[in-house]
Amino acid sequence: MEFGTVTRIGRSVRGWSQGELAAAVTAANGRQMSRPTVTKLELGSREPRLPDAIVIADLLGFSLDVLKPGFRGAVDFAAPDGTVVRAAE
Repeated sequence: MEFGTVTRIGRSVRGWSQGELAAAVTAANGRQMSRPTVTKLELGSREPRLPDAIVIADLLGFSLDVLKPGFRGAVDFAAPDGTVVRAAE
């Protein structure tokens, strides 16, 4: 599963818009991230910078293992209500 796909699913599970994720990343790492950048990351037309990938994974609760070449496997997300949502390829 690609980083962008995992990001999109995790963001949806949290109930965040792309703009809300961009604002949260900006607040967490002090570097500006825009909504169009989130769009590009989710579509796979832009690779994440490592500091941004770390913050996004932390905010959305997934492992950076998804960045490993050939990663195959399920990714679990904790929804705001405490339920676990599993995304599998």
